[in-house]
Amino acid sequence: MAARLALVFERTVTYPAAYTHLEPSRDAEILLALQWLAKQQEAIGGEILVLAPGLSNLDNSEVIARYRRSLRCMSEVTFKKRSHEWNGGPALALWPTASMMALIDENHRTRAVAAVPWLLDDIGPWVRARRPIDLLGIAGRLSEAGISDPVVRIAMEHLSIGVNLSTGLTHPSDKARAVETFRVLRRGGHRWVPEEIQAWALGHGWRNRGAEDLRKYAAGVLEGKTFRTAGFGLNPSVLEAWRQQAAGQAGGPVTG
Repeated sequence: MAARLALVFERTVTYPAAYTHLEPSRDAEILLALQWLAKQQEAIGGEILVLAPGLSNLDNSEVIARYRRSLRCMSEVTFKKRSHEWNGGPALALWPTASMMALIDENHRTRAVAAVPWLLDDIGPWVRARRPIDLLGIAGRLSEAGISDPVVRIAMEHLSIGVNLSTGLTHPSDKARAVETFRVLRRGGHRWVPEEIQAWALGHGWRNRGAEDLRKYAAGVLEGKTFRTAGFGLNPSVLEAWRQQAAGQAGGPVTG
């Protein structure tokens, strides 16, 4: 079991990460982010990318205009089609959407990321999972994303082994396994924070799309929503196995 878990978690994304906590962040914060990225570039090399929802967004920043000739600037749509034109290196996520953060986070050429948000909610999952430093020096580095209930965490570890992480929960059987896992936990009296589940997943080998789907099903089961699971079910005894494993790690009994 430990060996299989290790194989799953070896795919965890790691790179230097930073952000500014203001919403909206403007030119002063953009300059801080570019200065931080330049230092990263000195250490890791590569080409600084500025990724924005649209190229018109770049026109709203005097700082970007000042340094634009030395930067590779791309829109989200263009990056989806032509990310290969970027040689890799540090990236500035300028006023990113959630989908844009997912794109840069999962690109194998990404070596460092600084996010300058318009709305903090758009980078919330990324912040919780990647634990970036706050360039303004106020928020500091967040603690590692975790799940407060150890039984729920054990269940998520087993789920991560049982589904295809490269495709997330797109396959009906993987979706069913996730939904049934949460149903078993809920019937056993366990509760969770969906955003914690999403952040934990991002930190443990899940792709952004799969982690978002996992959050959606986690929230839905908590709210009592019904999901079609194509007749898939888990043996009720699995909950006791999760509890015993959690107790063994914690050194005592764990119940709902």
